[in-house]
Amino acid sequence: NFTWSTIEGDKSGTVDNVIRLNDEADAEERQYQLMLQNIGSSGVVSVDFRYEENPFLFTNDETWLGYVSNVDRYKHAIYIQPDCMMSCMDTLTQELDFYYSDPVSEKLIVHKVAAGLPRVSKYEEVYHRVYIKENHFLKCVITYVDLDMTEEVQVNKVQFKYLLKYFAALPALAIPCRLADIEYKLNNHEMTLETYKELNDLRQTGPFYIEPCKTSNGALLVKLYDVDESCFNDIIVGKGLAFSSSFPRTMTPSTINESQENQRKDQLKFSNSANSKVKSYVCMKETDTNPKAVNSNENYLMNDYDLDTSTTETEVEDCSLTSKSTGSSDAKPSLNKWEDNSRINRHLQDLKVIFEFSSNCCDDGTITAGIGDYLGLSKENIFGGDVYEEQNEQITHVKINEKQSTIDLPSDRVDLITSFVTFHHIDQLESTLSELVRILRPGGYLIVREHDCKNEHALRAKYLNFIHAIMMIAKVGEFANSSSNHNTKNENASHEDYENNTNTWLTQKSFIIEYTRSIHYRTCAEWQQQFESAGFHHCATLSYGADGSNNPQKLFYAVYQLDKTS
Repeated sequence: NFTWSTIEGDKSGTVDNVIRLNDEADAEERQYQLMLQNIGSSGVVSVDFRYEENPFLFTNDETWLGYVSNVDRYKHAIYIQPDCMMSCMDTLTQELDFYYSDPVSEKLIVHKVAAGLPRVSKYEEVYHRVYIKENHFLKCVITYVDLDMTEEVQVNKVQFKYLLKYFAALPALAIPCRLADIEYKLNNHEMTLETYKELNDLRQTGPFYIEPCKTSNGALLVKLYDVDESCFNDIIVGKGLAFSSSFPRTMTPSTINESQENQRKDQLKFSNSANSKVKSYVCMKETDTNPKAVNSNENYLMNDYDLDTSTTETEVEDCSLTSKSTGSSDAKPSLNKWEDNSRINRHLQDLKVIFEFSSNCCDDGTITAGIGDYLGLSKENIFGGDVYEEQNEQITHVKINEKQSTIDLPSDRVDLITSFVTFHHIDQLESTLSELVRILRPGGYLIVREHDCKNEHALRAKYLNFIHAIMMIAKVGEFANSSSNHNTKNENASHEDYENNTNTWLTQKSFIIEYTRSIHYRTCAEWQQQFESAGFHHCATLSYGADGSNNPQKLFYAVYQLDKTS
């Protein structure tokens, strides 16, 4: 990123060699073009190319962790994506979108659709690798190989592009499976609608421990277990939706670490395959390569756990409202770094960390008080806002009416608002932002922490829903000591329902599914658009863990300033 030039002296005749740093925007543009060129130069796959089958299809003696990506009502099948391939799926999706969204890919548009060929097309506005199974002139049947989902589409409403070799290295990431020990009750040879809905609801509570039994007719027969070892298969039978056959259970989730070495080989295979490719342009703008950052209960997967005032930050810390000042603070001790020998073992450790945090969670304004203390403010100028009241003598509690999006503060009262991993839970975002603009003085600041995630049916969103589900099961964050939060009548009735309905695991899972469906994720750019529409202008964004390894929840910080004319 440097340029070399010479300058000749007018009088002395000397020649100076000058090295200058290229303009950052020019450097990024060159990187962008280099990435496009590198992908395009790989060439189009041959007409006889076929996607490789996922090697986990033939793993019959190990328990592994995975997500159910799709349920096929007609084939009586489910499709599973191994957890260790999640980063590969994310990278593949990002790079497909990076290249095929660029005008350079227009030359790859397919003008004549033919069956039996690999292509690239969109599903819910996201590019995926596809395979054209059938072509019937006006309609065709395609399979999204990494979701293993098949659908019939109208040819004139779908755009196909040629698949490049760059994107052909990975096998099909979804594995066709059937539930072992299960014979469904069918209706006209199809899974009943009730069974389909039940499977579709249950699959969203993953990830699951996958216990392979055997391979049959190109599908892997499996048993699925939740984190509490409830068997997916048994639940379907117990609800009267299927009959049980006679596959014995051969292993339990507790044996998951007995085959770590073999699992590691599979993981390395996919990791090396993904890492051998050029890094995606979207990962080139890493701001901070240090994995340490402000942590919260919703960010427990970071490699370093710092028990400072932000360790107890949870989604319940809706809005911290402070007046301007300066001050200082002291850092508290941190936990030792921990490392693991396998990805699956790390997930087990992560679950343990969540449960250990249950006694440290903060839904009483501790974060707000810590910020106020740092700024040297008195209690009268530190406001903690939430949908239910908590006692904290260091702050002034402010009532927030979630349904009416009102905050009990006068206009132009505060200079700084902080909101950490909260906005994605707000239904009436525009009304809430208007209320924040009302109480914030012109020129005041809003600091947010949020997920950079599309609100779509994809692995990243499912992973974040899983984090929320574990917090609910473990009763950390907003679900810790929840009974104490309902001594008075308030609008947050869903939490009250949760407290009253945890008598059975199935009821609890039903609530978790309903709750996670109410979450509204947005990308960093979409959040910025929302805030700017409300009257803020963007000042800065802090991201970390560009490769995803240190920030699997895609968390970021952003600073916005209210326009002085607002």
